[in-house]
Amino acid sequence: MSASVGALPHAVEGFDPEVNLRDLGGWPTADGRVVRPGLIFRSSRLDVLDVDELVRLQRLGLACVVDLRPEGEAAAHPDPRFPSIRHAQADAGREVLATEALDGASPDEVVDALAANTAAMAFGNAGAAKVLGLLEEGEAPLLFHCNSGRDRSGVVAMVVLMALGCSDDVLLADYLLTNAYRARSLAYLEERYADVLRLGEEYRPLVTVMAGVLEQTGHAVLDAIDAAYPSRAAYLRKEYGLDERRLSLLRARYLR
Repeated sequence: MSASVGALPHAVEGFDPEVNLRDLGGWPTADGRVVRPGLIFRSSRLDVLDVDELVRLQRLGLACVVDLRPEGEAAAHPDPRFPSIRHAQADAGREVLATEALDGASPDEVVDALAANTAAMAFGNAGAAKVLGLLEEGEAPLLFHCNSGRDRSGVVAMVVLMALGCSDDVLLADYLLTNAYRARSLAYLEERYADVLRLGEEYRPLVTVMAGVLEQTGHAVLDAIDAAYPSRAAYLRKEYGLDERRLSLLRARYLR
């Protein structure tokens, strides 16, 4: 049986923390409501689940799973399929960072490039559009995932929580929870790269992004949206077609 994540915020009992599977339910909105539990989940890829976890996944009563990976990546590690669960695939749009462009870059410059690469996913994100569209259709409980449930799932979760009316503090808190769920991997990497970390603290973010996320990156996503649009309402309307009426319906369905 996998380790329990019961002590972690928004945990779904019975899954190894490294699976990064959690419930968006329970996050508060700016108007004093709360996201309904048991309806919207995020995780890493599902082919890593053991038998017990697969049983528990089915017991969530999922109506739909959305794979945010491109077709080639999804085919290399395909999701388990269940007759009762609809499966959808929509690329969350992360571009492959050209590592040769970073030759000779300082640690800070590399982190800036990684943050900008993730921030670009705030725009033209087919994965986020798919998730929001399915939620509008009432296809819930719904789970969306990428490979490790970090940046692609993190950006999509930001968009979903934004649409539901959560504050930036909530968006960033959910994004950063990956580091709590993946603490085991992060500890392993700190030990493995101890010699690198001894060169200076500026190298720590480069180790963290191998398994976790950076607060700087979460801020970069929100800053990019604010730089491109006069308001979050304008962003949600232009990028996802969510006008005031559709947002109200979405919130009525998924908030309490």
